[in-house]
Amino acid sequence: MKRLISAALALALASCAGNRPSARDTIASDIEEMRAAAAQSIKDPGRAKRVDRSIDGLGKDLLALQEAIANLRFHLRTVNARPDATRAEFDALLDTFEAERKALRSRILARHFELTAATTEEEWKALWRHERDALSVAAH
Repeated sequence: MKRLISAALALALASCAGNRPSARDTIASDIEEMRAAAAQSIKDPGRAKRVDRSIDGLGKDLLALQEAIANLRFHLRTVNARPDATRAEFDALLDTFEAERKALRSRILARHFELTAATTEEEWKALWRHERDALSVAAH
């Protein structure tokens, strides 16, 4: 009986995990929600256009960060699976990732400051949660 319950629970958990959207889809969804919130809350056409461009750039940069992290994980697993892998190979992977991460971090931070500069305090209150959610997904 215990085995049956355990098997049913494992099956239920496995089927739930398969229904989750991918990180890319979640980031894209958060960015679209941010864009919709901006369109609803920002009435000035010039600022709305600036914010929209910044949101586009933020989305691209967050997707690039998520992809860089996924690529690092893949390459680390690949190198780690080889018994003859050297410390230098791991160091090279990490150094390459660190340089890419720093560049992306700078671009993402610049997008954040563009967004806060182009919005009022009230408008930013409608947007910041979407930025936080997309960043959280991209960084994992």
